[in-house]
Amino acid sequence: LLSVRGKYTESLEVLRRSLAISTATRGEAHPRTIRAMSNLAVSLAQCGLYAEGLRLDRHAAALATDSLGLEHPMTSFALAGLARRLRGRGSLGEAETIFRRALEIEAEVQGAKSAEPGVLERELAICLIAQDRLAEAREWLDRAIARAVETYGPEHFQVARHQRYLGTLLLERGETAEGRELLAHTLSVLEQQYGAEHAALIPSLDGLIRADLALGNVDAAGRHAEQALGIAESVAAQHLGLSGDRDLVRVLNICAVVAAAREEWSRGLAQARRACAMALQILDQVFPASSESEALVYGSLPRQALAVLLAVAEEAPTLSESTQAELFGLAVRTHGRILDRLAERRRILAATEAAADVCLLYTSPSPRDS
Repeated sequence: LLSVRGKYTESLEVLRRSLAISTATRGEAHPRTIRAMSNLAVSLAQCGLYAEGLRLDRHAAALATDSLGLEHPMTSFALAGLARRLRGRGSLGEAETIFRRALEIEAEVQGAKSAEPGVLERELAICLIAQDRLAEAREWLDRAIARAVETYGPEHFQVARHQRYLGTLLLERGETAEGRELLAHTLSVLEQQYGAEHAALIPSLDGLIRADLALGNVDAAGRHAEQALGIAESVAAQHLGLSGDRDLVRVLNICAVVAAAREEWSRGLAQARRACAMALQILDQVFPASSESEALVYGSLPRQALAVLLAVAEEAPTLSESTQAELFGLAVRTHGRILDRLAERRRILAATEAAADVCLLYTSPSPRDS
């Protein structure tokens, strides 16, 4: 309930206590304890603690597979949680394999009576979209929506959550009008479920903004951008970790593009500058102590923000010489910071590998010992 209301920090504390109690009273391999682990891993990811969440998901999946076996619904649940975390970190091939395995287990154990109809189909589709396999993804999303409609009815928020991804996919395929109509419907359903200020609305709003811009509906894009920015500001203000800050950077970027489309140059430049500054702060927090996938996800933020800033500046009809000089300096500093962080990370990785080699040298048996 706390997570649904966007109170991720409070949710994390409750879930940690819940896992400790379940482990102590039921044992680590009990299905309810494994579910508690998976739920805690979700909360950890929402708070930006991805590495800890992934470790917990791997442990939960291993416990379920070894202790409960492949004929228990909790094994499918735990595997799906692990696959989500891997997908979020960019390990798409491994995530796809585990999603398919979880789907097979669900089909064998639960058949058509899944506790969450269509969810695994949708999650696999998201993985396929990330690999640009849109036709395959469309098939899985259609299956997800059909299963959810059969269970809940066409206007349920669970159906809307599946439809949101289909709407985004339609935009990617150039079917803008159809995609926009579907995204507008999902936004309406999700607002009824969560209220107008919940983070769950941001993806639908993002899709609507892109569709409105493509269709020339600049004023509608502006209204949706304002709503998305208000939500992202509220989430970031809760200091939930890097994920909230990352979403705010992305929303600021698209708001800057909308402002430029409306010829609000000062506003667009201010939003793009802020996105650049925030992206660099995130870069400093993430590097060099990050996984390769996190480095790719968060390291790209400053480049994306800078690209938006320079695009808005290029479209602006007149810029003073001082503003031009400022933007040029910002571009140089941003690229410099990115290169510095990447170089620092490479030096640390090289030093770590060298230290591991030395440890191996001193711990391996000598030919005389062998």
